[in-house]
Amino acid sequence: PEGTDVKTLARAFADTRKETIRWALELARVDPGLKTKVAHNDLGELSVGGWLAYLEAHAKRESLRVRG
Repeated sequence: PEGTDVKTLARAFADTRKETIRWALELARVDPGLKTKVAHNDLGELSVGGWLAYLEAHAKRESLRVRG
């Protein structure tokens, strides 16, 4: 939320990153033949590969935005 101090934001970022990595490692072990889907809040259901590709692309876009 707007007005959140940097220390709180950094902690939230670290927690979210840790959870995302946990999910990515777990999903990387899923058998692609199972056709497992991952729910995305904007894009709907994605394949595991689609979600991992989205995750990588999202990180690249954000790093470019932050670096300017």
